[in-house]
Amino acid sequence: MRVLVFDPFSGVSGDMTLGALVDLGLAPRLLEDLVAELGQGRIGLRIRRVQRRGIACTKVDVEAPPETGHRHLGDVLRWIEATSAPPRAKERAAAVFQRLAEAEAAVHGTTPDRVHFHEVGAIDAVVDILGACTGIEALGVERVYTRPVALGRGWTTMEHGTFPVPPPAVRRRRTAPGTSRWRLAAPARRSRPADRRCSRA
Repeated sequence: MRVLVFDPFSGVSGDMTLGALVDLGLAPRLLEDLVAELGQGRIGLRIRRVQRRGIACTKVDVEAPPETGHRHLGDVLRWIEATSAPPRAKERAAAVFQRLAEAEAAVHGTTPDRVHFHEVGAIDAVVDILGACTGIEALGVERVYTRPVALGRGWTTMEHGTFPVPPPAVRRRRTAPGTSRWRLAAPARRSRPADRRCSRA
């Protein structure tokens, strides 16, 4: 059985996750084809080698124009379903967005289907999540585990204003506050449960 373990001791984001999957052997062309399908010529993918504190790694950036509209959960789910990604990858990605919608709904006092996705509904977030799920499937991973996600602390500005880190919807997920004074985790990637041990995602 092939198992994938995340240890996000210094946070997590889409570019970090996709880059890590490429470093594990994921073919960049798979991500490029997915981006071409989702973006229909409007977005691109930049894959490059970088160094972080002297450690070489791969960084994958989704290059997309600014978006002004908002999406609902149903919009994102239909978008995911219309792709040619493997069924299991689409199922996983849909489950991630469902959990995000439930967290947002609890905070805003509404239902998941009526939540307006802002940052996490943007095209780059959809690519990050569906791309990660597709990559995990392509690598033959059967189980995914994660250590607690370090979130950092301080303040961050979003569509609804400036909030402390972690913001309310993120607190709905079981995560570790961390000690950094910076925001370490991108909103769309904080969707898997974690506790003080290694938890199955």
